[in-house]
Amino acid sequence: MRQSIFCLLLLANFLTAFGQQSDTLKPIKQIQYGFMLCANQTTDKAGQLGFSLGALADAHVAEKLFLQGQFLMSFISFSSTTNNTTKRIETTLLSFPMHILYKPFKLKTNPTVSFGCSPTFDLSSNANKLYFPPRPLFFPLDIGLGLDRQLKYFTITPEIRYSYHQTASFLFLILNFKG
Repeated sequence: MRQSIFCLLLLANFLTAFGQQSDTLKPIKQIQYGFMLCANQTTDKAGQLGFSLGALADAHVAEKLFLQGQFLMSFISFSSTTNNTTKRIETTLLSFPMHILYKPFKLKTNPTVSFGCSPTFDLSSNANKLYFPPRPLFFPLDIGLGLDRQLKYFTITPEIRYSYHQTASFLFLILNFKG
């Protein structure tokens, strides 16, 4: 059931990117601001769907390279089983991802590859330390694939991102809106 909902969200993200048409290619701005909506899931079998909200800024640093800074708040829930007792744990993560984006073409629809690090704070109580690292700050590594689509008034980028840490891994379906 979870996998089918996750696949439907991914399909909706990519279909939304082609909802509007733009006749001309807009010039590249030095800095673009926007916001992001995400569906996320921990990659272990106990993970459940969660969601994330955030803001982002893209800085154009080279012909095909961009530096992307983000502010992301994630709401995640999962089940933990200890001593034949299943406990539902809900946690809130605050992360500040810094990614390098590579956009190989200058087209209206442009594939993107991103990679970087996401310093992440666990804002929840100590009960969640059974699953997340014992320190409140951890540094997962991210890699993502997206499709940058210029529309008439804004740019939309559906993206799928895998975030890996030694004790917790996440899968994100992201929809970025940039002005």
